[in-house]
Amino acid sequence: MKKNRAPIVALFGPDGSGKTTIAELLAKRCEAAGIRTTSIHWRPGLLPYKRHNARTSASCFTNPHSAKSRQGLKGLLIFLYIVVDFILGYYFLILPHLKKGTVVLYERYYYDIIADQRRYGLLVPLSIRSFVIHFLPIPDVIILLDAPGDILRARKGELERKEIERQRLMLKQCLSRFSGFHLIDVGINPPDKVTDIIFQTVKR
Repeated sequence: MKKNRAPIVALFGPDGSGKTTIAELLAKRCEAAGIRTTSIHWRPGLLPYKRHNARTSASCFTNPHSAKSRQGLKGLLIFLYIVVDFILGYYFLILPHLKKGTVVLYERYYYDIIADQRRYGLLVPLSIRSFVIHFLPIPDVIILLDAPGDILRARKGELERKEIERQRLMLKQCLSRFSGFHLIDVGINPPDKVTDIIFQTVKR
């Protein structure tokens, strides 16, 4: 753990990689070890979600690209709203948890928008999405749950194999630049093993 605060752990991976399952198992494992955790999906939520923009409906799971993509000035303003939430949310919601020794478990975090902005109903140039990374807090532990596209699509068939492979490549390119990056093959490692690997990393 970082000096004077607990770490931020962010889980990534295309649909079918088991992010939700691993996040739940990791929270239980930490709790059993006396480590407090709080789980966050996608963004902090300091700034409220608009009902028509929120990606929490059943369609998000059955058809993750069902939202109409906003572009131009409207898309940029929505994107900036999201970015501000990540920045302010860190200082007013996340950091207080970390200083109290609570591990923050993110499922996705901001970097997911680099690989799959259509999930969030946006069409913002990659150059802008990538530039913003320099202004955001970097998670201490970044986990990419990965497996061949055929395996992931067999587990969750909402996306075509071509799209899954595109996301795999984008996530690797984006996340591998960070020192806290770890890639775990969920095709050969069962959930319990994956959880153990991450837990050992968090304890360091």
